[in-house]
Amino acid sequence: MTIGEALKKIRSELGLTQKEMCGDIMSRSYYARVESDKSYISANMLIQLLLIHKIDMNHFEKLVKKTYKPMYLVEEEVLDKKIGYAINIRDINRAEFYYDKILQLPKAKLLKIRSTVMVAYLNNNLSRIDSSLKNVLMKEFHKTEKWSMNMQSLKLLESTMILWEEERLDFFINQLLSNIKKNNVNMDYLLKIYLNIFNNYLFIYKKRHTTFDDMAPQVKDVVNYLCQLPSIEKMSLYKLIGNYYKAFFNYKVADSKEIEKIINQCGYRLTLFY
Repeated sequence: MTIGEALKKIRSELGLTQKEMCGDIMSRSYYARVESDKSYISANMLIQLLLIHKIDMNHFEKLVKKTYKPMYLVEEEVLDKKIGYAINIRDINRAEFYYDKILQLPKAKLLKIRSTVMVAYLNNNLSRIDSSLKNVLMKEFHKTEKWSMNMQSLKLLESTMILWEEERLDFFINQLLSNIKKNNVNMDYLLKIYLNIFNNYLFIYKKRHTTFDDMAPQVKDVVNYLCQLPSIEKMSLYKLIGNYYKAFFNYKVADSKEIEKIINQCGYRLTLFY
């Protein structure tokens, strides 16, 4: 969908005339040419239109991204989803098939790092990961001042958490919890990856510890946050995961097994999410 087509679609959904849509930003006749893709709209004017009518920019991006996104990014996105699905269902052969394709991409530096770590984890072969990779990861995090609100940085953390020592993971989680408490995470796509990271954090903590009498405060905070999620469909899995770890960390074995059974019946496993 072109920018003009997307604006026309949204205007129709809002029940506005062309004059009402463009207001004082530009003339109605010029706006009509924008909608019909006969004239260009500047970035400033486009943002003004979106802000004035309270149009969600992420929604607008979804409408137009297939038209304007470079093909190499489209290919990266497709392979990212395919290898993610393969890893989440623990299909090693399929994951390695897509991993080979990712390594052949001309760019995709971060995707290559993420998939390298997750495929090594899937094969129980994290020892093959070069120790210098952590230095590369830290440089990537330092490139972005607000990494905890940056999608690429968050996806990098989500996929490489298994490599980090506990002290560093605690630091990352504290920053994410701080954002949650400040109500800064109000976009669905960001919240989804926060929830995946919280799941991975608890999974790793359980894997590294045999007793849970003296848990780090952020572990309890993550569990409590997940348990208190609203009872709506898109949050239900993470709420179940929170209740599972709450029972498990409190040595309620029967309760935790029952919750794990429910999670499995929903088609998921207690594992790292990609």
